[in-house]
Amino acid sequence: MMKNDEEHLIERCKRNDQRACKELYDRYAPQMFGVCMRYSQSKEAAEEVLHDGFIKVFNGLERIKDAKKLGGWIRSVMIHTALRAAKEEKALPHVEINEQSEGLILESEDILSRLDIHIILSAIQKLPSKYRSAINLCMIDGYNYGEAAKILGVEEVTVRTNIVRARASLADMLKGYYDLRDK
Repeated sequence: MMKNDEEHLIERCKRNDQRACKELYDRYAPQMFGVCMRYSQSKEAAEEVLHDGFIKVFNGLERIKDAKKLGGWIRSVMIHTALRAAKEEKALPHVEINEQSEGLILESEDILSRLDIHIILSAIQKLPSKYRSAINLCMIDGYNYGEAAKILGVEEVTVRTNIVRARASLADMLKGYYDLRDK
């Protein structure tokens, strides 16, 4: 049976073939840097997370059984590495749950659908890390609330609350931009 490109690349990396390791890094680093940026406070912090994440990737390649899942697995490693780094910096403080927070209404929700993705991602970067992490995990990376809660080590209601608050904050941040563009 003929091996696909990813399987061959993984095998070469497992044998410490430096060219293969560089190829794997070059193939995935640009996209993974974007993931790291979403979870980090700065470009420098994202670069650090990317570096640490790839160390974990190269050390964990033995666990890859299905080469088709390599990209998703690398993404997961980067997300977990970024969240761990944020916790180490105490950037993810514990959230006080307020029952009223479940009822927050996002008045300007339609603003988000009209803006450029780069503007939205820039605004997400300005959110407090607890909100940014919840938005990134659930709305960008596709985790459900339960999965995000487990990753973040919080209750599911906390994730839901943080997303509601994040969306309200984003709407406030972006409303000014939206108002300026309408003039």
